[in-house]
Amino acid sequence: MRILGNKAQERKIVYPIGLNPRKVTMFLTITATTIISLGLILQIMYYTTDLDNYLLYLDFLFNVDDELNIPSYFSSVILLIAGTLLAAITFLKFSVADKFRRHWLLLTCGFYYLAADEMLTLHEQLNKPFKHLMGKETSGIFTFAWVIPGLIIVGFLGVIFIRFLAALPKVTRTNFMIAGFFFVGGSIGVEMLGAKYAESHGMLNMGYALYTIVEESCEMFGVIIFIHALLSYIKNSYKELTLNFE
Repeated sequence: MRILGNKAQERKIVYPIGLNPRKVTMFLTITATTIISLGLILQIMYYTTDLDNYLLYLDFLFNVDDELNIPSYFSSVILLIAGTLLAAITFLKFSVADKFRRHWLLLTCGFYYLAADEMLTLHEQLNKPFKHLMGKETSGIFTFAWVIPGLIIVGFLGVIFIRFLAALPKVTRTNFMIAGFFFVGGSIGVEMLGAKYAESHGMLNMGYALYTIVEESCEMFGVIIFIHALLSYIKNSYKELTLNFE
């Protein structure tokens, strides 16, 4: 507090925002590993023991292929964290009219959509119309037909973001690309392999369960790597980020 003369006072309160990418990443990684490990153990017990009737509720709680349970909530939360970090960066980029501010905005909207999709499974609503549109072509790896528009969107975004990625610091660019590889590789790549397996063997078996666990693991760790990249980018680019109330 600074005193101005004898009559007026000016309060200046500054709250620094502490960012420790390593600690945040470690916490999220341990949490994700615990959730995935419990899901794997329960799936193994469900399909290989006589305890399946007793494990129904626990299996639902940690089954990565179910919705409105612990894995889906966790995935939604980390996607929201990524979206919020992107929103903060977007605000800062717009404040200085950065050349790539609209790319940051598009990423922000995309991650908020992904968070909503994780809870509401919006992408699965595309299965029926695309199956009807493509007919017999949606067999094998395209059994889950939503991957067709998914691949088109990924290709389109890849073209849009080439210059954006090239302009990023090298470490950030590398982490973004690794995160994208895991997330897209899991959500679309492993999904396609799992679809081919499900077409031949069905979905209620240990084999398909392993596909879903690998898929969701790739998605979770892809988002966590992306969060780490965003936190590191903020820390390195905005070393004294504060909230200033006057």
